[in-house]
Amino acid sequence: MFNSINLAVMFKRQHKELLRTIRRRLDESTYYKSFYLDAKGEKRPCYIINEMGYDSLVEHHENLSNYHKSKQKEAVTA
Repeated sequence: MFNSINLAVMFKRQHKELLRTIRRRLDESTYYKSFYLDAKGEKRPCYIINEMGYDSLVEHHENLSNYHKSKQKEAVTA
């Protein structure tokens, strides 16, 4: 099991962006809602993600990275 906070760090993304990606891209059977307490002691949402959901997020992240790399390459060679 993986949590969205650690995955956001791993993917070098803001946690709120990863939460949005999880809600939009993953089947609900691959994650469940949880929460954590922030530095101020306030409840914040996070997700616990199973291995299938993790694999989907990794694939999505790799696709995004490759897309951005190709766009950068196009801009340099144009």
